[in-house]
Amino acid sequence: MGGISKVYVLHLDVSSFASVRSFTQQVAQVATHIDYIVHNAGALIHERRESDTGHEMVLATHVLGPFYLTHLLLNLIRGSNDPRIVFVSSGGMYAEKIDTDDFEYRKKKYDGVRAYARTKRMQVVLAELFASNSTYDGITFTSMHPGWSYTPGLSSALPAFTRWLKPFLRSVSQGIDTIVWLLSENREKLHNGVFYFDRRERKTIRLKGTENSVMEKEFFWNFCQSSTSE
Repeated sequence: MGGISKVYVLHLDVSSFASVRSFTQQVAQVATHIDYIVHNAGALIHERRESDTGHEMVLATHVLGPFYLTHLLLNLIRGSNDPRIVFVSSGGMYAEKIDTDDFEYRKKKYDGVRAYARTKRMQVVLAELFASNSTYDGITFTSMHPGWSYTPGLSSALPAFTRWLKPFLRSVSQGIDTIVWLLSENREKLHNGVFYFDRRERKTIRLKGTENSVMEKEFFWNFCQSSTSE
């Protein structure tokens, strides 16, 4: 039978820039190219904490770490004939916009649910910005919503929510369906930078006041670059 001949399991704490650097160095030792990256690491905490580099933990996990990881692996990604990068966002992002005045809750009272939703909005915007930047031509960037799925992470972060809605929550296999589809569908049928749910393109704005301007998005991109520059 054909298939994968070797599987490597490497440790990565995506919130830690040191861990990201170590991980990418290890990957470079065993891989000649990378076909896919799925940014799926998640965190929802109810008290503000910082990563080892001094960034708000949820922001570091959902946004800055994946941004840094993508850049450090760029040469290996470019070695693929059909590279694809997927940001696993959340429907919670519909309730928020990017707060360019306070990315890290340094000024305002911390709200874990809103911090989660804001960074999930950031992931959707990141996919758009990567896709529109000519530096990353040839790479397909998408974001997606897996639906509310019954996972240990959800039950730990939102126990009451999980108990109330358990009969309606998706299985893990249902949650990952669109991720697998985005990695396997004919590339010509996908649109770069688009947000997907249940294998279909979806609008990213549903509520008034949740859309960011072009200038705000550019400011956000520059923040990611400056925060991860070595």
